[in-house]
Amino acid sequence: MSPRCLLFPLVLLCLPHAVHAAEDAGISELLTWTAEAPDWQEHLKRRMSEGWKPPARVSSTPDQRDDLATLIDHWKSHPYGHREEKPDAATRERLLKACEEQPAVFESVGFRFEPADAGVPQRIQQLYQRMPATSEEEKKAKAKARDWLMCEAGLLRPELKQEAEAAFQHALERTRRSYLDAFLRHEPAEGEKLLLQHAQDTEPASRLLALLRLFDQDAARWRSGIQKLVESNAAPALRIEALKALAAKRWPGSDAWLLGLFKHAELGYLSEDYHSSEPFAEIIKAAPDVWIPRVIQLVGNKDRAVHDNAVRCLAQFHLSETREDALKPLLPWLTNPAWALDPEHDGRLRLIQSLAQISLPQSVPGLIYVLEHDSGYWRSAAADALAHYKAREAVPALRKALLVENDAHHQRSIASAMLKLNVFSSEELVEGIESLVEQTLTEEKRSALSALSDPFAPSEMPKLPRPLLARIAIGQCTHDLDADLREGVAKTLLQRTKALRPKNSALADALELHISDWETPANHELLRQRLLSGNLSAEWVWRLLESAPTIENAPPVSQAIIAVAHRDGKAAAKMLADPHADAQAMLLACARLKRLVLPVKEVQSLLASKHILVKRAALLYLEALDTAEARELVWSHFPGEARILGARMGYDPGHFSFRGLDQWEDVLRQRVLAPGGADEIHALLSAGYWGNAGQLWIEKRPDGAWLVNAEDRGRQRVRKISQDEYAELLRYLKEHQVDELPTFDTGTQDGLQLEHVHLTRNGGKRVFMNNPDSGADGAPEVVYENLVTIYRDLIRDTSRLSVEYRGVSDVTIEIAAEKMPVKAVWGRAGQLFVHARLPGTQRDRWCQLDGTPAQGEFPSIVDPRDAGSDSHLQKAAWLSNGIRVGDHPQTKKSGLWHEKGEWISDGVFADPVVSADGKVVVVSRARGKHWGEPNDVVRIELGTKKVLPIDLPSADDFSVITRLPDTGKILLFRSRNEPVPGIKPKEGPQKPEYHLLEASTGELERVKGEFQPLHDETWRPLQNTAKQGIVWAALPSMEKGRQTGTLIGRYDLSSFHFETFMKVPVLQFSSMDFWVEESKKRVWIVVNNDLLSLPMAD
Repeated sequence: MSPRCLLFPLVLLCLPHAVHAAEDAGISELLTWTAEAPDWQEHLKRRMSEGWKPPARVSSTPDQRDDLATLIDHWKSHPYGHREEKPDAATRERLLKACEEQPAVFESVGFRFEPADAGVPQRIQQLYQRMPATSEEEKKAKAKARDWLMCEAGLLRPELKQEAEAAFQHALERTRRSYLDAFLRHEPAEGEKLLLQHAQDTEPASRLLALLRLFDQDAARWRSGIQKLVESNAAPALRIEALKALAAKRWPGSDAWLLGLFKHAELGYLSEDYHSSEPFAEIIKAAPDVWIPRVIQLVGNKDRAVHDNAVRCLAQFHLSETREDALKPLLPWLTNPAWALDPEHDGRLRLIQSLAQISLPQSVPGLIYVLEHDSGYWRSAAADALAHYKAREAVPALRKALLVENDAHHQRSIASAMLKLNVFSSEELVEGIESLVEQTLTEEKRSALSALSDPFAPSEMPKLPRPLLARIAIGQCTHDLDADLREGVAKTLLQRTKALRPKNSALADALELHISDWETPANHELLRQRLLSGNLSAEWVWRLLESAPTIENAPPVSQAIIAVAHRDGKAAAKMLADPHADAQAMLLACARLKRLVLPVKEVQSLLASKHILVKRAALLYLEALDTAEARELVWSHFPGEARILGARMGYDPGHFSFRGLDQWEDVLRQRVLAPGGADEIHALLSAGYWGNAGQLWIEKRPDGAWLVNAEDRGRQRVRKISQDEYAELLRYLKEHQVDELPTFDTGTQDGLQLEHVHLTRNGGKRVFMNNPDSGADGAPEVVYENLVTIYRDLIRDTSRLSVEYRGVSDVTIEIAAEKMPVKAVWGRAGQLFVHARLPGTQRDRWCQLDGTPAQGEFPSIVDPRDAGSDSHLQKAAWLSNGIRVGDHPQTKKSGLWHEKGEWISDGVFADPVVSADGKVVVVSRARGKHWGEPNDVVRIELGTKKVLPIDLPSADDFSVITRLPDTGKILLFRSRNEPVPGIKPKEGPQKPEYHLLEASTGELERVKGEFQPLHDETWRPLQNTAKQGIVWAALPSMEKGRQTGTLIGRYDLSSFHFETFMKVPVLQFSSMDFWVEESKKRVWIVVNNDLLSLPMAD
């Protein structure tokens, strides 16, 4: 594949006019392709051979340098398990002191404390005794402390005994078993009495709970009791748990007993709560050599349950764990899909897929049956297996399957199997290649071709005829053609191109290019003739760079390609002095792509060339070479521009990371180029598909070195770093020659991309890193990982950082997020309140600005953890009056219902807004079972539950926005989907439209204006101004397609007109994120979890 992924920024700056590839043998296009990045592994190996020693890994685990919030965040529990590492004694002490000061913290970190630490159990017991239990988080923290005291420290013995006894009353709740196990550890004698008592229970769950723990102590004594439970009619989940416990400890006669259980179908497969269990299969898999011969004897048993369980046990030995002895008895399954139960619909498929890895030629008739009667994965897997067995008798069925298969992916698999069987003639293969290549000649045809393998392709994409699809599939699989067959196909195809060229030269060229990498004599001659002709394109040059033959009498441009292809440095250096400009440009373009090192001085001389293509190629070559000498030459052409050089990758692994990094590089350049700006910057920038990790840089200023931690939307944290800190950073950068490190790539997609930037006014150097966190101790790549850690160490103690908003004058930071993260601000009766997370708590609540919990009624802002999976479909309480959509918590039925439990209507709904009189709810309704199809809006009378239509047709997006306060009318929004990959516009107006609805009558009025403030309206109405019907609102301030700040203005709810009052630069926020105190002439804004205030504009 050609590296035509990224356009170098220098190309646009150096090119005064476009040069067409047809006029310059593809050189101009080659110069837009991304050069191969240096191999970081080879680079580090070379360094080590020269005496460089990789640094020891710098630990990133939080320690005493970190602030308490960082410690808590690192060591807290997580929903999907917690870190296996353990905090050291000093860290545990800090965490415990934090709990003593903020008891609610115990909920997150309590499990980290060690009862063996001196005095810790007593301190936690004292903490527990004084813990409040008013709020939900306080109750949870106190419960965690109680659990720790009972289970870890063995204190509160009477309560622990009560919980242990309660574990039997709730035996199905596995979380309660920890109390019983703790009681057995701390009170073994009393615990045994409890077990003996409950071993006689008539209730199976509690009896099993006791028997399993007694079984661990004395298997022989208690085995029979567990066996009886397995054979009983108790719940399958209990019996399976008992079965697994018994199977872990074999005894004389255990094998026969276990095989006798195969008659119980419910023990072979259980699916509950999206999890499945196959206990027999798990047992057999643990000792396959022992069990497989015995289980085979049960296949075909008259008892269908025995047969099905045996088949399931054997069928698990597939793919990478395929065993011939296990799969051989399952061959009848090929011709009879109902021969065995297949609850996951994958057992028979895995059998078919695995037959290509073993030797069971007797499976061929069955595989032909699959080919003729199945489709998709089953059919393509059968084709692959038939090729494995060289089953020529399957050719007629394969030809038919190739034509009838609907899926292009499986069609290619069938064609590939046929190719392995040598089914196709040279003419058929050439016809397939021609059909494939012809489908790439126009954008329309290419789109149709790519849609074959794109599950999100628009459904209206033209469908290709089945015979054409079959030919394309044949063409696509020819890359697997055996070397001894390629020569004949190549000759036939080249004869075809000769016949085509007078009528369709584009197709002829494309066909020759398609096979240009085949190693055949005919193809060697094709390459030789192409070089001699000089008729080249960028794609042809790239192919020739891989395998160009040596030709002495080739044109100069072709000689340049040959020199680079053969890495002939002497010939290349000689050509730099050649007066043939096109040859020089081609040499530089090719050497750049293939990283052939040329003499820098000779390249430098070409920077003065009068030939624009040569000059441009020389400049781009030096940029790609990326040595210190080459960089100086590039920078000298752009003096005082702080141009940043250094390779990234041929594609963006974070999808949007390059764009984000470019924006932050622009910020750094502005910092050094501004009057009085920084003399030098060392930076660690980050970007990623899921967000960034913040930006860090150190600015060298006349008054010392300053650390800047830039975050989103104008926020940054700064501090002056000490001379020792700065010197240590510079020491690492110099000792490990960081500026000379090549791009680091782990091959990871998404994740986090970072780059180190060293910048002055004269120029800068970037070192790009794709997820640099995979180096083992002592591995050379630790040099990248440590680079990241060293920068991040500078912000570990957030108490030393001062928060500021650059570019926003007169802003006051009233509450910083580090002190108390603020989510919302609201005013009432002349007093301001914030919705924030108080120190030491785990949930947000309304409070005064000093953190004092607020009293009284406040707007409801639902915690995301309480919102449920359908939270995005709800409206705020002030609009919905308690009407909810989604699954009812008791019935689990989807529809419209009141939060008190009253059922209103079946269906799939969203955005319920209740009329001002409370009699009607207006709601969006899906026409089917999901929102992938156009939807409508309906009115529902809450008294009668009668559903009334709206006199507007359905649309791709038909939403209920809000209820206007003055008129009580409800605003509706209708639009048609934008045509994007995977989303097809279906219904709706060409341009979005808005309507006002009278809920009681259904009367509609089309309205126009600015509606974004009403879209933003969520947990509260828009704030009133001093004038009736006018509210405060915010809109993005845009410049050149980018948001550069926010406009605050007055919004007329009757005319839907927005009048700007003031512009706030840099900050980005919505109408829900600010509050205006007109009497005090101050605006309060929540952004980045900070509470800010600004004076109102005059």
